[in-house]
Amino acid sequence: MSRSPVTAGGGLTHEAALFRSDDEMLDMTASFLRDGLAAGEAGLVAVADDVAASLRRELSDAPIVFFPAPRSAGNPTAAIAGYREALAAQRDAGAARVRIVGEVPHPGRPGAAAPAGAGTSFDGGLGAPHPSAWDWWSRYEAASGHILGDFDAWSMCPYDLRTTPSDVVDDVLATHPYLSDGRSRHRRNPDVLPAEEFLARPRPPAGHPLEDGPAHQDLLDPTPAAARTAARYLTAHLPPHRVEAFVFGLSEAVSNAFLHGVPPVRVRLWSGRGHAVAAVTDTGPGPSSPFAGLLPDPTALSGGLGLWTTMQVCPYVTFEHSPEGFTLRVATG
Repeated sequence: MSRSPVTAGGGLTHEAALFRSDDEMLDMTASFLRDGLAAGEAGLVAVADDVAASLRRELSDAPIVFFPAPRSAGNPTAAIAGYREALAAQRDAGAARVRIVGEVPHPGRPGAAAPAGAGTSFDGGLGAPHPSAWDWWSRYEAASGHILGDFDAWSMCPYDLRTTPSDVVDDVLATHPYLSDGRSRHRRNPDVLPAEEFLARPRPPAGHPLEDGPAHQDLLDPTPAAARTAARYLTAHLPPHRVEAFVFGLSEAVSNAFLHGVPPVRVRLWSGRGHAVAAVTDTGPGPSSPFAGLLPDPTALSGGLGLWTTMQVCPYVTFEHSPEGFTLRVATG
């Protein structure tokens, strides 16, 4: 196998590790981290508990920093903040370059995890989210080079080809400039797309399962206060901390639709099975920046900061473009 290293030079080197057995995964990731340590680079690992246990045994004497992976329902904006904090700490400690092994939640990842809380810290465990939740994680994968590009780092994202859905694999191949698999290591990926191109592609609707039924509230041009009142009524049965995050995210979405979108603004609300969902639709084109929501972007012409705030607070946010316009969804998880 070719083990030629990717040369250091600033920015993020983003690689996918595609494997078909646990031994193959362990060999690729452990070798990747060992090679980095031998080159004087630091190592960070953010993977599910079962993978972390294997790597800890394999690298028992190595100075690798382990921290919990993002949960299945955790949000990419919080994951980004967690990675940036960890990378900054390594840089401040004198590391010239950092190697990362980090798992990304997707529908084929076995296990279960409760929804992650809001904020910028990582939650433990890595479960299998609903397929629609992959939408924002695929955006995270596409944008990683942009959002972590001010660090000198090399990130390897493991994907199990035995369980990863084919559409997720397609996105992985489109978002990682480098690939490792059972045949070769650290090879350039000829199928990768520029981040802006991937993020601008039409995507299937990313609806929440609750949307399979009729909306419990369907509001036209509500004020943010009216939307908050309707949301609180429908979520009275949910824990208060989940309600507050949901109501705040909905209020931000409605305000953003009126401020940056094109009326009319339609707000649909669903509640049931221990969750609540809101879909806010306006007839405008949506945010001007393809990276909107993943980083605060006050220079964007529309939706740069409000969407980021919403994604910081809510455990589930997706958006899509359709003939109706732009729809932002927020949910309790």
